[in-house]
Amino acid sequence: MSRRPPVTLWAYVAAELWRLLLLTVAVLVTVIAFAAAVKPLADGKLGPAEAIKFMLLAVPPMLAYALPFSAGFAATLAYHRMAQDNELLAAHSGGIAHRSLLTPAFATGFALFLALASLNEYAIPHFLRAMERLIAQDLTKLMVSSIQRGHAVSQNDLIVYADDVLVPDGQTRDQLRAKGIDDAIELRGVVFVDTDRDGHIKNSLVTSKAEVYVVLPTQSEGRDERVASIVVSEGWGSKENGDSGWFTRLPTIALPIPNAFHDDPKFLTWAELRDLRRHPDRMDFVHNRSMDLAYVLARRATTDAINADLRASGQAKLMTQAGEPLVLRAGGIRWDRERLVWVVEPASAAAGRGIEIEWWRSDDSGVAGSAGITRLVPREADLRAVIGGQGAARDLTIGLDLRNARVDDATADVGDDIGAQGAGVRDLFIIDGLTMAYDPLGDFTSKTAYQLLDESEPLVNRETNPDEILMAPTRELRREVDSLQREITSKQNERWALASACLIMVVTGAVTAVRLKDAQPLAVYLWSFFPALASVITIMSGQQLTHEKGAIGLALLWSGVAGLAAYTFVTFVSVRKH
Repeated sequence: MSRRPPVTLWAYVAAELWRLLLLTVAVLVTVIAFAAAVKPLADGKLGPAEAIKFMLLAVPPMLAYALPFSAGFAATLAYHRMAQDNELLAAHSGGIAHRSLLTPAFATGFALFLALASLNEYAIPHFLRAMERLIAQDLTKLMVSSIQRGHAVSQNDLIVYADDVLVPDGQTRDQLRAKGIDDAIELRGVVFVDTDRDGHIKNSLVTSKAEVYVVLPTQSEGRDERVASIVVSEGWGSKENGDSGWFTRLPTIALPIPNAFHDDPKFLTWAELRDLRRHPDRMDFVHNRSMDLAYVLARRATTDAINADLRASGQAKLMTQAGEPLVLRAGGIRWDRERLVWVVEPASAAAGRGIEIEWWRSDDSGVAGSAGITRLVPREADLRAVIGGQGAARDLTIGLDLRNARVDDATADVGDDIGAQGAGVRDLFIIDGLTMAYDPLGDFTSKTAYQLLDESEPLVNRETNPDEILMAPTRELRREVDSLQREITSKQNERWALASACLIMVVTGAVTAVRLKDAQPLAVYLWSFFPALASVITIMSGQQLTHEKGAIGLALLWSGVAGLAAYTFVTFVSVRKH
């Protein structure tokens, strides 16, 4: 005759276990959430009301660490009390084995495993995003709080210190938002210091007043971007090249506000991480490297196209910034390794045909040639493909450096008034800001990181004549992509390892309490706490090692779970009855 499962006893043990679990996790998660809110509150990034909201949002993320230890502690106390009250002995005398009494612990552990896995993969990333929004993207609030406390603000290698800050009232703020400005403040008695990555000062500026405007988020290639514009009219400063003095008509400082959601995979759910593997460009640090390589590839394609056009038809069509056609007639271009420029070769020296530029100037009507055609005939010419600007404000232009250039149309007012040069000859004449009639830049900036690597790596890795110009941006992009792939792997395994450790910790606490029934409760818990703590530390260390070195770190990451499971199994064997 089969024995009925002790359902009543299981329900009694489970009720005691869950009562202690809920009480413990409530206390522990509240303490951890408060500790998480202390630093941003002290730094002025959060107000009192926002700090309470921050703590409430921090509760689910903190469960990832509070729940395993709370469950282990609850299981230890529940089973140790039953052991000391001889309830386990009475149950065993009634024919109920210890392994059967551990069923509530196994069931609780499995339930917590599913709950924590769901939290880690879906809920916690959303709460982390909400927490980040409170403190990471309000640059003006950070400036106001820091300056009022006499502290400097550091953002993107730019250090800002001010004596005072003025905040607009509600009505002014509403008027600004109607104009597309999210926020604005005015700084008084300001010092700007621009540093490099090593912290060395490059540029500095001291001014009496500066205005900071934050533009509403705009969609750029699928990402929300917010930019703070710092407007300074004049001031005393020094430049990296050694120039110093009183500067006026200073350019606006564009300060991108970092978006943590595009810089850290911890804010992504399981499905988003899986999608990120196929589209690594969604992380800003990969996207920036992709654009670096795209511009270099576009520059290479531009010079290749100009060289091909010149050698095939003897001419290449370019466009000025005003949209005026400019035709370059020559035999081709070749790379000068010593001077690092493209040298324009004459069409045919034997036939007396050299280099000629035909500039179809336009008047107010915008019609090409309506203001005349200017012909420039230089004795020598260099061509430059220049990547200018920074970040999203970069551009790719072509420049021509003409030496001993004869101007056939001496009455033309072109560039630096070349018509005023008497005989119409310039020793050096520079034309900047040119583009190709068909600009290949868009073809490359629209490509993904993998597509760019597929195009550049064969050129960089070939055995003969590797492309040295592409080496640095290609290797930087490959390094970022590979690092991101390792980080995704480490995050996914870390989340599942923590959930698995939670399951085992419950059982560890239960079997340790049964084995050490005559010891004090705190001593019993320490026998389960330290192995559990070692397991969590190993998981975290393995996650970091996986991010840095790859698959070798997974062995360390899961060794903590395996070690805790082995310790629990050995303890279980020692108390197993029947």
